[in-house]
Amino acid sequence: MKKLLMLVILLFIFVISACGRNLEDEDYQPYQGFQGGGLYNIEIESQQGRVFTYAELVLAVSDTSFETVVQLAADIYLESALRIPRNRIVTLTSAEGYDFSLIANGDFDAIFVEANAELTIKSIRVLRAEETEGRGIYNAGTLILESGYIAYHRTTSTGTLGWGGGVFNGDGGNFTMRGGTISDNSTANRGGGVYNHPNATLVIEGGKIYNNTADNLGGGVYNLGEFNMYYGAILNNSANFSGGVNNDGNFVIRGGEISNNEANRNNGGVGNNGSFVMYDGLISNNSAIWGAGVNNTGKFDMFSGIINNNNASSGGGGINNNATFIMHSGTILNNNAAWGGGVRNQGTFTMSSGLIVGNEGISGSGGIENRGSYAVFTMEGGEIVHNRSAWGGGVGIYHAMFIMHGGTIYRNIATTNGGGLHMQGNEEEGFGRFYMYGGEILFNTADTNGGGVHLAASAIFNMNNGRIVNNNALSGGGVQNWGEFNMYNGTISQNTTQWNNGGVSNANDAVFEWHGGTISNNTPGDGV
Repeated sequence: MKKLLMLVILLFIFVISACGRNLEDEDYQPYQGFQGGGLYNIEIESQQGRVFTYAELVLAVSDTSFETVVQLAADIYLESALRIPRNRIVTLTSAEGYDFSLIANGDFDAIFVEANAELTIKSIRVLRAEETEGRGIYNAGTLILESGYIAYHRTTSTGTLGWGGGVFNGDGGNFTMRGGTISDNSTANRGGGVYNHPNATLVIEGGKIYNNTADNLGGGVYNLGEFNMYYGAILNNSANFSGGVNNDGNFVIRGGEISNNEANRNNGGVGNNGSFVMYDGLISNNSAIWGAGVNNTGKFDMFSGIINNNNASSGGGGINNNATFIMHSGTILNNNAAWGGGVRNQGTFTMSSGLIVGNEGISGSGGIENRGSYAVFTMEGGEIVHNRSAWGGGVGIYHAMFIMHGGTIYRNIATTNGGGLHMQGNEEEGFGRFYMYGGEILFNTADTNGGGVHLAASAIFNMNNGRIVNNNALSGGGVQNWGEFNMYNGTISQNTTQWNNGGVSNANDAVFEWHGGTISNNTPGDGV
């Protein structure tokens, strides 16, 4: 009986020893069976899906059941693209406590997800060996990035083969980014971090896309399809155009940030040529020559969110609009440019509500620059406040039209003329035109002329209602007129000047016609 008991104990110890191999077992052989196909007796299942070599990895993702989890137990160099076959659901992860890498060791895409396949990545790094090129992941199925890295991939082709350095989300692809990082990828054409096909969907719920570059468009993301962003960050990317995101499709942002991106030319944060809807989120600290925060040549609807601290060396610090921009609400804050610190508009801009505040135009137009014979800015509500410039602290109008139904232009500063607004035009490019049906221009300051309003030659102001009140300047506290001012209704009062004509100061060749309304209680006099 003792001998039998001893034999059972020895057998038990042997079994435990055989099953207890770990990552350090050099003689571990996880796969056994037929090498030409058919069923495999895969010991990997008893090792929680762990693989050590490229051959084991390929076998695990291609010859498994419908759904499987594959754990990397070592860094693995890929000899060719790792294919995730159709009709498979695969999770690639690292053994617990590790962050192992898949390293593309040749000129090919590291991973290819076939149509009707699904790949989830957790806690692994998809990298590239030096002196090789190719994309990180080509996705034609469903790709989910939970955590980990897709980094250091590069493409040099200027054709479509060079699109999408980190991830190419192809025809029919669905890419959801819940966490992780896509960084330090580059392309000679478009989409340094991610390219999204016209028939593909990109969803960002978390994670970071940063420090990617594109020689042409979209350093962070180039989108032609459906793009929804809820959280996460697109930052520190760069491109010739559209450092952060280039959108030629449909882009909806409900949260997250697009920050610290740079364009060598235009569109620092976002270049929009499609449809962009902003419900929330942050576009900040981006830089470009034109349109540092947003350059819009499509349709942009802003319902909420903040566009702030962007810097354009020429025009449109926050926004450069050449098409249709509707500001339902939200904030355009502390942006900077030579012209149009907050907004530069050459298209159609409608402001229903919201704030344009604290922006600076170094040469002109602190809050808004409205420029060109096709430019129309309609203000229905909201506030243009605490902006600053040499000319037109709040608003600068050049050969363009401004229609004011409501809202407030107040507490803006011009270091020369037009604290609230400056307007000019000419016969060749068109007259500057301002139609005031309501709203208020108040508490603005100009160091020289026109605390509230400064009209240069070939500028026409029609005042049908509204108030110009409590503005201050050296001359023309309320209005300094060198063009044409027609007053049908409204109020000009309590404006002040250090010289004369606190209400309206009319130059010798200027036209002033009064048809109704009130001009009173200005200091030292009402003028006109």
